Amino acid sequence: QKSLSGVEEIIDSTCYSISAVIASTADVSSETYQIYTRVLAYIQENYPNSMMNVSSVADSFGISIAYLSRIFKKYHGINISEYITGYRLEKAKSLLAEGRMVGDVVEECGFGSLRTFLRVFKTVEGITPGQYKSSVTKES
Repeated sequence: QKSLSGVEEIIDSTCYSISAVIASTADVSSETYQIYTRVLAYIQENYPNSMMNVSSVADSFGISIAYLSRIFKKYHGINISEYITGYRLEKAKSLLAEGRMVGDVVEECGFGSLRTFLRVFKTVEGITPGQYKSSVTKES
C-alpha cells in the first residue's frame, strides 16, 4: 500500500512538473490559454456542484466539449474529467483529514452520490474513505 502510494505521488509530481513546463512555455496571451485559465478557475470555484461536468463547463464557456478537452489537455497534460475528479478527491481527502463525516464530504465535494464517491475513492486511493480518515487521524 505504502509503495503504491509512493509511486502515485511520484507520478502526480511528474505530471504536475510537466504541465508546469508546458504552461510556462505557453503563449499566455493566446486565446486558448486564456480559456484554459478561466476553465481552471471555474472548476476550482464550482467543484461542489454535483451537476458540474465536462459538458456543463463547455456550455458555460460556449465551446464544444471536444475543443475544451483539447485545450485542457494541451496545457494541463491530463484530460479535464480526470482533473475534475482529482480536484474533488483532493478536497475530499482534506476534509476527511479534518475529521469530517463521509456523507458531508460527498455533498461538499460535488460527488453525485455516496456510492459514486466510494467507488471513485477506492479506485484512485486503493482504500475506502473511512480507512483513509482513520489512517490520517491516527497520524495526527
